[in-house]
Amino acid sequence: MIPAISSGARMYGLVSYLAGPGKANEHENQHVLAASSSEVFYAGGAGAVLDAEHVHNLAATLDEARVVFGAEVVRRDNRKLAAARERGLGGRAALAEASIDENVWHCSLSLPPEAGALDDASGRASSTSSWKKWASTTRITHRLAGWRSVTG
Repeated sequence: MIPAISSGARMYGLVSYLAGPGKANEHENQHVLAASSSEVFYAGGAGAVLDAEHVHNLAATLDEARVVFGAEVVRRDNRKLAAARERGLGGRAALAEASIDENVWHCSLSLPPEAGALDDASGRASSTSSWKKWASTTRITHRLAGWRSVTG
């Protein structure tokens, strides 16, 4: 598996992108393969092709804990921090200006072309294994972070 990781602040934007055609029409027959809970799986259509209602429900379900608990997930942008310090800002003011909301983490897993396509069962096993490996190296636990695997 070849990972490509990105982050952002809009869960609905990510889920909409995954349900859409992609940047070069590479998305086809998108559906949820696996999820952190049955609630997340069913919000995403329980394996059905993602439609507008599933997109809304899945994004809301994945974002629910962050909204309910008021969790902030930020990262410091070192370039913005340096620019703020160059303009004379210091301490908390510089940090506040350099902080970026990144509560959405997206890891796209792809296979080399010669590997061929995975069936749903293999994709489900691979994505679940990848998530658990990643979660074991961070403070995030499988039970605390909502996740799902979309294929298409």
